[in-house]
Amino acid sequence: MNNSVRISKLKLRNFRNHVEIDINPTKDIIVIYGKNGSGKTNILESISLLDSYSGFRNSSLFDLIPESLTGPLELFGVNFQIKLNSSKISVGIG
Repeated sequence: MNNSVRISKLKLRNFRNHVEIDINPTKDIIVIYGKNGSGKTNILESISLLDSYSGFRNSSLFDLIPESLTGPLELFGVNFQIKLNSSKISVGIG
């Protein structure tokens, strides 16, 4: 039996330096590239929250919210759609 787990959607809202980003991977291999400080590692950190409430940087959730956020904390969030075999599971942190 093949237990394949994939992230089929990733949405970040006010996560570190990302105001709003939607990622819908369609390939087996994903390349993330950009200039220094553009938020590549922040995308990887958001994915690491699936395994730990503090991510690989061991940050509190409040550290993940940008100081520039003007508005309610409900504007912060990381949302995943995970495909496990033929099932789709939605997971959110915020």
